[in-house]
Amino acid sequence: MLIYEFTRLLLAEIESKKTPESYLMYALYDQDSVLYDQGKVLVSNAAANEHEQLRQTLKVKKNGYLETFVVNETAQNIFFDNLKVQSTSPIIVQENAYYPFGMTIAGLDYSYNNHTNRYLYNGNEIMRDHGLELYDFKSRFYDPAIGRFTSIDVLADHPRQIGISPYQFSWNNPIRYNDPDGKCPSCFPMLYAAYQGMKAKYSGILSQVNAPSQRLISGTSGNTPSNIRMSETMRSTIKFTGVASDINAVTDVGKTLAREATMDVGNTLDTGGGLISDAGMALAIPTEGMSLALVLFGEVTSAAGKVMKGLVYYSEGDNRNAAIEGGNIVFGVATNSLTKTAVRESKRVGNITNSQEETITETVLGGLGSLYNKVVGYFTHGDEKDK
Repeated sequence: MLIYEFTRLLLAEIESKKTPESYLMYALYDQDSVLYDQGKVLVSNAAANEHEQLRQTLKVKKNGYLETFVVNETAQNIFFDNLKVQSTSPIIVQENAYYPFGMTIAGLDYSYNNHTNRYLYNGNEIMRDHGLELYDFKSRFYDPAIGRFTSIDVLADHPRQIGISPYQFSWNNPIRYNDPDGKCPSCFPMLYAAYQGMKAKYSGILSQVNAPSQRLISGTSGNTPSNIRMSETMRSTIKFTGVASDINAVTDVGKTLAREATMDVGNTLDTGGGLISDAGMALAIPTEGMSLALVLFGEVTSAAGKVMKGLVYYSEGDNRNAAIEGGNIVFGVATNSLTKTAVRESKRVGNITNSQEETITETVLGGLGSLYNKVVGYFTHGDEKDK
């Protein structure tokens, strides 16, 4: 009986001792860095000489980010380990599968709790009033059962659609083409695709700097809620770490943006210069050599693009690709020099007797040189294209 009473008193004494001010803290911010939820899980007496789990289940209601850390505000040794954040994907409320022309595949559709979403194929709304089953493609209505629109294309007279039914969808080839708004599927395919690709790439890059830049501008980097108890030293440390992290994030995105912009301009100049040079070569005979000035302009433009790409590669320590770009420039200069030397020598020995023959010879040799340059460029960058 005495042993039992002693044990009870000992346990009561342990339970009455003050728990150290240690805890797991979390804060939820929206995409504009505005705090909308916070809290902490305190270490209890159960952690005395034992292992205690500090666990918090959160429902993230907004786009944004989570900040979490462990804090010990006492001189007592508190050991934390295995800190981790686990996420559970949201419930899939609806899933639809389609045939190429837009009809749903029976048996593959799924809906959670009879959830109904009317915006289906290509993100367009399906009209089921009176059993119509037609899609509203904004510019006209579409029937997926027959793969045809109910009215003519507003761009039916476009040169790329001459000879095609004005009621067709995706030029009768939805595997290759798309027509999300009921207009011409691909009247400006290369320019539109390039624009969409650039837009998606740079939007993705800039989205990474949105939150940290806003925090730096507003001075909220590393801020902790004032109603959460912690020492000023700890608060200052978290503040300093947050500011340094945001500055580092902005700097990294700036470097990525500069790199991608330089490479895109370089590729544009390189490709555009090659096209200008080829056009000048192709028009040399009809224009009696006047268009050969375009060849020089195109070659200089292309070389400028190669220099820009080479500098990017060199700055990243990619000496192989930097050497390839430099080698392509040297090879292009060499072939042009050989072409001019050959023409000049042919004139000296009398093989070229008039300006027309000179234009033809220079065009043929220049075309061969351009072909050699393209072959060399293809093989030197072949592995890069395969990626």
